[in-house]
Amino acid sequence: MIGQWLKNIQVADADDAAVVLDFERVTAHLLAEVARADYEIEQTELETISLAIAASSSLELEEIRAIVSAASNEVDEHISYHEHINFIKKEFSLEQKRNLLDGMWQVAFSDNDLDKYEEAFIRRFAELIYMSHREFMQSKHRVLEKRS
Repeated sequence: MIGQWLKNIQVADADDAAVVLDFERVTAHLLAEVARADYEIEQTELETISLAIAASSSLELEEIRAIVSAASNEVDEHISYHEHINFIKKEFSLEQKRNLLDGMWQVAFSDNDLDKYEEAFIRRFAELIYMSHREFMQSKHRVLEKRS
């Protein structure tokens, strides 16, 4: 499922490797932040993030794992996600934002334990990219339905 939504966030001009890499890095950082929100990044969460990015990326799995590893190590050092939020506002369509939100829920549920801090991070993220509460809840329910 996450692989499918990551395909949707690729830019139209796939030849622009720098922009594609930016998409992958921004996505990895935000998904790692969801995983870390409960103060534990589980191996299942990291693997979910890596496989999701690999499903739609031209990068080798080892390169992707390096991006995810760097993102998971950097989440504690990040003071602000302003740059990432601005990138998403500028580059992502509404459908891409919805797909990213779905991916965040997928990571949050990947360890079979939705923590209140994971949900709070996803809620705040949705607000920052101007998604309504309805879209936030619809995304959560979409992911839950696909899990059952």
